[in-house]
Amino acid sequence: MTIVSTPLAIDVFDPRFAAVVPPAPVLERLCTGARWSEGPVWMHEDDSVLWSDIHNDRMLRWSDADGMQVWRGGGAVPHRPPPAPARAPPPRAPGVGGRGGARPGRAARRG
Repeated sequence: MTIVSTPLAIDVFDPRFAAVVPPAPVLERLCTGARWSEGPVWMHEDDSVLWSDIHNDRMLRWSDADGMQVWRGGGAVPHRPPPAPARAPPPRAPGVGGRGGARPGRAARRG
């Protein structure tokens, strides 16, 4: 896949921001095909980004070296089952949620 790059204008309110973002940042599209993505986390151990593709029930990974790939999961979830009756607690839907940093080489799962 060709990475699409778009110049980005950013209003900087704190000079410390310059330490983490280059002076002329570029917004890059890393993948297509995700239906609803959330929770990107940078994994400095292998210079990659992990994020969740909620409705496709998978986690995706992107790096300069490998490009985009499915990191975990991959079972499609086309729709959710109907809600449970009002008296019963709703079943917990399986899948992936937001991510955060954890021990080196791991991603912590929310929920």
